[in-house]
Amino acid sequence: MATLNEVLKKLNKGKREEDNYSLLKDKDVIRTRTSTGSPYLDYLSGGFMNGGYNCLVAKGGSGKSSISLLACRDVISKGKVAVYFDGEGTLDDSYFKRMGINKDNFVHIRHRNLERMLDEAEAFAQADEVGIIVFDSIPIFKSTVVQEKSASDYTIGIEAQRWGARMTLIEGYAVSRDICLLGLQHYKKDPGVMMGDNRTLSRGEWQGTMMNTFIDLTKKKIILDDNKNIIGHTLDVRIKKSKGSAYDPTEVFSVNFYNEGGFNHIDEFARIFIETEIAKQGGAWVKFPNADAEEISIQGVDKFIEHLKENPKDFEFLKQQLA
Repeated sequence: MATLNEVLKKLNKGKREEDNYSLLKDKDVIRTRTSTGSPYLDYLSGGFMNGGYNCLVAKGGSGKSSISLLACRDVISKGKVAVYFDGEGTLDDSYFKRMGINKDNFVHIRHRNLERMLDEAEAFAQADEVGIIVFDSIPIFKSTVVQEKSASDYTIGIEAQRWGARMTLIEGYAVSRDICLLGLQHYKKDPGVMMGDNRTLSRGEWQGTMMNTFIDLTKKKIILDDNKNIIGHTLDVRIKKSKGSAYDPTEVFSVNFYNEGGFNHIDEFARIFIETEIAKQGGAWVKFPNADAEEISIQGVDKFIEHLKENPKDFEFLKQQLA
């Protein structure tokens, strides 16, 4: 019979040191996260979990691609590489500029062949430098047999089967390298559901079982500037699943998404400060400690936000209280 040390030695042969099996007594097990680009969405959901699959669901024009670019920006800021499968072919320099993407650490791939994409994603998931792989979007990638319209080989579930089989392997590599996998999706209607919510996600049930963070976005009213130019829109947000934070799948939150930069961080942090009672709102007044430990009282949330913009030391001090 083998001892535990002998078993561990055998299993760890050829592995990287960080992948070795061992007793947990000398290890901290911490799951890291990638920002959604929105402080408020991160506060609600915990952000996108690394080492697994995450999903953004929304109709076209809601900001899915832009938000996924903000996640890429967060990964790049940490010294990692972002890999983006742009099946929809919508990204260009205007996107990269508006969302602040450093293209030096950004791999942009444009094609729609499912098997080729999955082969490439599996290869990238084995690269230590990669921090995020984005699939934009899950329904757009077509299997070779579907593209060739080979009826004898085609079944209604062939693409779901290919996704399900390969994503298990890709996620396995992502787990060991702390890579964030992010799929962009939209609902389709299931004609077999006669009552209740008949929306479903195309390309297979694997998404539900592998999901770490699932954020549902609905585009609402347009945001205009003082000259009546469109500068963004409001999003209704539902957190359908989160392994990083407590959540209520029925609750709806609203955030403002802007064409330039995505989200206004000071506005969103002001909201977080009030909800966590770091800044206490009573009637029309907001009370909070400043960087000099003095209590400040300001009338109105708009004035509170204005104060944070004009006093970055106070803003940073309040952010530190969230830790």
